Amino acid sequence: MKQSLDQIFVFFNSCVYNRSWKVNYSVRPPKLIEEDGLTDLMCLEGALYASYLFTNAKINNILVGIHRIDDQEEECGHCICVFDVDGKFGAISVSYIHGMDSIGPIYDSLEDVVLHFAKAYINVGYRPTFYGVFQGEVFSEALGFDWTNTRNDLSGISEYIISNYQYEFA
Repeated sequence: MKQSLDQIFVFFNSCVYNRSWKVNYSVRPPKLIEEDGLTDLMCLEGALYASYLFTNAKINNILVGIHRIDDQEEECGHCICVFDVDGKFGAISVSYIHGMDSIGPIYDSLEDVVLHFAKAYINVGYRPTFYGVFQGEVFSEALGFDWTNTRNDLSGISEYIISNYQYEFA
């Protein structure tokens, strides 16, 4: 289904963060989210689904994984889908953390978007450590199947992101 940027934002603003991944980790694919009309998503599911929708709408996008350590020294990651409209960058983000909400295309670069989310982590007492930038195609290569056209669990994408961060926050 082809949707506009406004329709994509409306959808993600109606989503609820799904915390069930902490008990039974799995990543539901875009096809399942779309066919089952799911609106309870964890961050990676939201980022992948946003990338899927943006690609179908012919909107340039890239996925960004950001690793952090929280105030209890627990390590975790967050994934966003950064998009580019007329040279301005925004992001879709599904999160329960204040300040980690989706943002419209207001930034001049991908790096500015990443810094926005790093600062949001800092503002809640978390320490951002690493991040990586990924084209969706690399996930299909890593999994050995097309992640955009399956009902299979996509947990392998999380493992791929964690193993392939390219940058460290100073």
